[in-house]
Amino acid sequence: MFRDALLAVVIAMLAGCAHDKPASVPSNHASTVTPHEPRSWRVYDGDVEILEVSDQPGPLVSTAPLPPDATPAMHPFLSATALEASHEDRLRGILERSHDVDEFVRLLQAEGFRVVAQ
Repeated sequence: MFRDALLAVVIAMLAGCAHDKPASVPSNHASTVTPHEPRSWRVYDGDVEILEVSDQPGPLVSTAPLPPDATPAMHPFLSATALEASHEDRLRGILERSHDVDEFVRLLQAEGFRVVAQ
């Protein structure tokens, strides 16, 4: 019961990481903007894979099961799936300090995690 409550708090905190900073592109340049190929990474602590990340906006998926009728928190500049519950608080803290996916990857590496591009 305590674990479920704690994980619900972590999920809510991850949802709070969403930065509402929409990109502004002048309308006269809209036709020159092309979508990029999605990028993704696997994040390891030693040999243990702890996170899968994509640069596509989307859900933040916790290791904890969601309550009935709940949906994962959405994030504006990445999607991620946590694979190890013991790392979620630290990963959330890194995400909160990040303003884009490239900064998130750099901060993960600075914290000692191995980040492997896919």
